[in-house]
Amino acid sequence: MYGSDGNLAFGYRFKFDNSGQRLESEYLREDSTDVGTNIYKYSDFDKKGNWRKCVTFYNGNIYMITTLRIEYYLNADMKRIIINALII
Repeated sequence: MYGSDGNLAFGYRFKFDNSGQRLESEYLREDSTDVGTNIYKYSDFDKKGNWRKCVTFYNGNIYMITTLRIEYYLNADMKRIIINALII
């Protein structure tokens, strides 16, 4: 992210697991010093392996709980599954 002066104000560094799920995000100042870290803990997986609950911790404290309601549909030719996910 850049400030109004055009200089880098802060940035992000992400860590993912082998399946592409975000495990951690760090917020960094221009000099790369750590501002804060989010850790993501996933639970309540459905039969397709999609998480339905994610607890986000910021600097070790619960910051946010995200719950998904996932619905699966077949498209018109009955060949592909369409996923509809709502954040609750």
